[in-house]
Amino acid sequence: MLSDTVLDLHHAGFLRLAVILSVPAIAFSIILRLFSPRKKVALQDSSSNEPPMLPYIIPGLAHAIYVAIDIEAVFRQAVRLFGFGRPFTLLVGGKKLYIFTEPKDVAEIFRRAKTLTFAKFLPFTLSRVCDTSPDGIQKMQGAGGNSLEMVHHFFSSRLAHGPGLDGIAEVFQRDLRAALTASGITGTMGKRDMALGGGTYEVSCYSWVRSLMVRVSTPIMFGPELLQINPNIPELIFAFEDGLYKVASGLPRFMAATPYDAREQLRSALDIWIQRKAYLQAASFVRESVEHCLEKGLNSRDAASVMLGILLATQANAATASFWSLLHIATNPLIVPAVKREVALAPDAHNMDAFFDASPALNAVYNEVLRFYASSPSHRMAEEPTTLAGYTMPKDAVIIVPIRQSHLNPETWGANANEFDPQRFMWQPELAKSQMFRPYGGGNSLCSGRLLSKREIFIFLSEVLREFDVEIVGGQKVVPAGYDKRSGAGLLCPKDRNVDIRMVLRRIK
Repeated sequence: MLSDTVLDLHHAGFLRLAVILSVPAIAFSIILRLFSPRKKVALQDSSSNEPPMLPYIIPGLAHAIYVAIDIEAVFRQAVRLFGFGRPFTLLVGGKKLYIFTEPKDVAEIFRRAKTLTFAKFLPFTLSRVCDTSPDGIQKMQGAGGNSLEMVHHFFSSRLAHGPGLDGIAEVFQRDLRAALTASGITGTMGKRDMALGGGTYEVSCYSWVRSLMVRVSTPIMFGPELLQINPNIPELIFAFEDGLYKVASGLPRFMAATPYDAREQLRSALDIWIQRKAYLQAASFVRESVEHCLEKGLNSRDAASVMLGILLATQANAATASFWSLLHIATNPLIVPAVKREVALAPDAHNMDAFFDASPALNAVYNEVLRFYASSPSHRMAEEPTTLAGYTMPKDAVIIVPIRQSHLNPETWGANANEFDPQRFMWQPELAKSQMFRPYGGGNSLCSGRLLSKREIFIFLSEVLREFDVEIVGGQKVVPAGYDKRSGAGLLCPKDRNVDIRMVLRRIK
C-alpha cells in the first residue's frame, strides 16, 4: 500500500513546479475555473482503442495541474463525463495512466499477476521515499532473485494464520492492557492530555490513539531497543507520514523540512538499531528482512532505509483505522450498546476468528472505516500489450486502480455511498467478502499485514471500550472530514491534521 501511494504522488509531480514557482492558491483556483476540463475536450487519436482521455486544455501540463491540486476532483470529473465504472486515461508528465474502477475489471487486473506486475514500481519507492542508495537498490535486485519480493514473502508467511500471528496478537493484547492501567495510561498521554481524577482522563483522540498504538506495537515488531534509541519514534512516524506526499513528489528539503528531518531521524535510529544487532530481538519477519538485506551486501544505512518502509507500513494504518473506529463509535450512540455487548468478554488472542464472528457491530464499523477511508491506489505495469474491458494498452502501460473511487460507487454501495454508515455491513455482511471491497489491494500485492492489522484494531477497541466509557467533550456528534485531495499511506487522515478532538475516558468501576 505504501508503494502504491508513493507512485500516485509521483504522478502528481507537477506539484513540485507549482510550489517552487510559489503560485498562490488563488491562481490555482482561477485556472481550474477558467480551464475546467468541461470547457474543452482534449484531442485523442480516433484510431486508438485505449480508454477515453479525460479532457484537458493546457498542452504540456495536461492533467498534472488537476492531479497536483485535488486528485479527488479529477475522479469526480471523470464520473461526471463517463459515468461510474468506465475506464479512462490521464496524461501526467507525458505518461498515460489508465484508470480502472469497475469491480470485474479490477478483479481481472489482480488476477493477471504475470503480465500486470507490481514489482517494477518498488525500486522507485525505495529511492524516492526511503532514500536507499542506487547501490543498495541494485543489490536488492541482484542475483538470487528480487529481494523486495523476498521481504514480501517473509511478511506473508509469518503473518498468515497460525501460531506466529496468534503470538504477536497475544503480546499486543497483554502490553495494551498494561498501557491502559492506572499506572500505565499516564505514560501514553501527550502534553495536552490530562488526568481529571477518579479514573477519568481527557485526551486528544487523534494523537492519543495513534501514539498509544505505535508505542505498544513497535517493541513487539522491532524489539524493545528501537524506542530506547529514540523515544520519539511515534511522533516521527506520523510527521513523516503526514508529509509523505511532499517527499514522494520530490520537493526540495527547504520546502519540506519536517518530513525530511523525520525520515532522517527514523533512519538514523534504525541504522543504530541494526549496528547494535538489536533486530535479533524483533519479530521473525522483521529480523529475517534485516538479515536478508545484510546477506545481499547492503550496508547498515541502506538496510535501515529498507526497514524504514517496513516500519511505516506496519505502524501507520492500524493506528489511523483505530482512531476513526473509536471516534465513530463514540459519536454514534445507536451502535454503542451493541459494541459494548460484544466487548463484554475479552477476545482470545489465539482464537480471534471466533471473536470476529461474534462481533457483527465491531465488524461493521471496521469494514466501513476501511471502505470510507482507504485511499491508497493499486498500480500495475503491463509486461505486454494488454486488453481489458475491450480496450487495448501497450507494453509498459501504467494501470491504476483507485480503491477509494471503487468504494464510493453508488451503483455498488447505494445512494449514501458518500456517507459513513456501518449499517450497510450489518444488513449485508457479505459485502466484506465481495470483489467490490478492496481496502487491502489484491493479487500478489495484497497487503501481507492485513490479518495482523485487523487483530490489533479489534483488540484495541475491545480493551479500550471494556475498560472505559468514552465520550466526546461537549457531546460533539460530527466527525471531521477526511483529507481526500491526495492519497494517504493507506487511510485518509483528518482534513485538519492538527485537529484536537477532545475525548473523555471514564474508567468503568
